[in-house]
Amino acid sequence: MASDPAAIRPATLVDSCVLLDVITGDEQWADWSAREIAAAMDAGRVVINPLIYAEVSVGYQTVEELEELLPATDYEREPLPYLAGFAAGKAFVRYRRGGGEKRSPMPDFYIGAHAAITGYRLLTRDVQRYRAYFPTIDIIAPPQLRPDGVIEEVLDGRDDLAKCVSCVGRYHSWGWRQVVLLRRSRSPKRPCVVPRPSRPGTRRRCAC
Repeated sequence: MASDPAAIRPATLVDSCVLLDVITGDEQWADWSAREIAAAMDAGRVVINPLIYAEVSVGYQTVEELEELLPATDYEREPLPYLAGFAAGKAFVRYRRGGGEKRSPMPDFYIGAHAAITGYRLLTRDVQRYRAYFPTIDIIAPPQLRPDGVIEEVLDGRDDLAKCVSCVGRYHSWGWRQVVLLRRSRSPKRPCVVPRPSRPGTRRRCAC
């Protein structure tokens, strides 16, 4: 019996910063965030949890206002799994041992742990902490514009086709494009870089 395509459609946990970009009409990020939310809805389920809901709610007086902005038909509500709570606590321990000064886990730890435990993709612009504490998450994030004007897209390394030469693979995929060979950086501290075929001046680097 053929498998149900709906059963394998990806779920995407949407971070509050991306939702607020669209809701507030952020000049820099509203268009990008709206496109990515729409793409996530086309691809599969879009999910929020109580922490994301709470962060978005700050600017609104009534729950009715918020429900109109985040209809449950579009944004599925899920509770925070207990395993995610445990994982968030362990990430916080690492944060404290690394010199972090906060005295209790921040929302990002719970959101990242939710995505990591469930295997959901995470749509966010706040990439650094998620990558540091939850490296297995499939993160959807905007390109990073460097001071020299070159755009870089950081890969999370979770996909077997998104491995650089210094990881376990020899090839790299560019979406649905033909797989291309990566160029190894001379310095082990520098990322392997490959030009993006469809946009001159754009590079991708592996997060390894």
